[in-house]
Amino acid sequence: MPYGLYFSIIALGLFAMAAWWQPQRPRGLASITYFMGMAVNEVPHYAALLLPIWLGISIVSGDFHTPEAVVIAAVLTLIVGGILFAIGWRARGSRTIVAGALRAGGISPVKSAPGRGTRPGWLIALWPFPVRPRSVVRHRNLAYGDHRLQRLDVYHRKDQQVSGPALLYLHGGYYTMGGKHWEAQGLLHRLAEQGWVCVSANYRLRPRAGFLDHLSDAKRALAWTHDHASDYGGDGRQVVMAGSSAGAHLSAISAFSQHDPRFQPGFESSDTSVAAVIGLYGYYGPYFDWGPDNPLPSDPLVMDASSAPPFFVTHGTTDNNATVENSRALVSKLREESPSGVVYAELPGAQHGFDLVNSWRFEAILDGVEDFMSATLTR
Repeated sequence: MPYGLYFSIIALGLFAMAAWWQPQRPRGLASITYFMGMAVNEVPHYAALLLPIWLGISIVSGDFHTPEAVVIAAVLTLIVGGILFAIGWRARGSRTIVAGALRAGGISPVKSAPGRGTRPGWLIALWPFPVRPRSVVRHRNLAYGDHRLQRLDVYHRKDQQVSGPALLYLHGGYYTMGGKHWEAQGLLHRLAEQGWVCVSANYRLRPRAGFLDHLSDAKRALAWTHDHASDYGGDGRQVVMAGSSAGAHLSAISAFSQHDPRFQPGFESSDTSVAAVIGLYGYYGPYFDWGPDNPLPSDPLVMDASSAPPFFVTHGTTDNNATVENSRALVSKLREESPSGVVYAELPGAQHGFDLVNSWRFEAILDGVEDFMSATLTR
């Protein structure tokens, strides 16, 4: 009996099940399934390639001595392969979801329409990893403050012939970890290639920093982008904020408070206006133990959204780090209070951190962001 083959297929099946089904509670199980299934959920076809490789090795090695062994291997392969196929099929449907979300927000999908993506599906499957295009240059670790974490990277076209808008991106990581070179690299590369000046910033982290430190860093990086985008060929008059998880939380608060000088003490006169917000699997609740008796709110859901800019919000239905209900609440608030548009794409089966690779799912989001920005900034 090829017990090694059986064990390998069953182990892969456990990872596939962790990608397909992500419990919210208990937290320990939720964390385990998140880390087990995160990669498989975005590139299931890569995992599926292991099945024929393992079967081929077993056949060449002469491990199948009985018909029963062949039947067991075939059944296990079909079960696990079926789960992986279902995961991939679910992810491929993201383009239809994004196009529908744009239409619901009054925007006609162009690049994000099914069959009209920037990259064909087969090319995404072949190479889903973010690679900076040759036409884009990155300037690393520029200072926007004195602290060692107050650093940012700038991405722009080498020729600088297109004076596009500017984007400030803030990473996730539970306000405790993470960095400017991890998530959403595909977003930075895509927009920079289109002529944008894209800024990805670090900010001070817990436990040595608190909410006011994070917020101050976000606002200072925003002011820096306004002041210096033109140095790299961009238009600093229009700055879009984007963020993943905690970075989306900071982006929402920055957008809601863009006309309130209390949120930027010491640099009240600096321009921290926000033209639009892109929220990727964001958390939009209160900051840890920051209560209502504190001088500034940390919960976007209790802030005034009457002057909020347009929002593009996307979240996965199976996210067990920042639940989808949180994004639904933010979108509901924006639709009730904000005169600006909001696009909400709720992605079936998507987990936290889906922007780490340029998968079918994230490529659909990138095309949707381009359509959203083209319509929003034109308006």
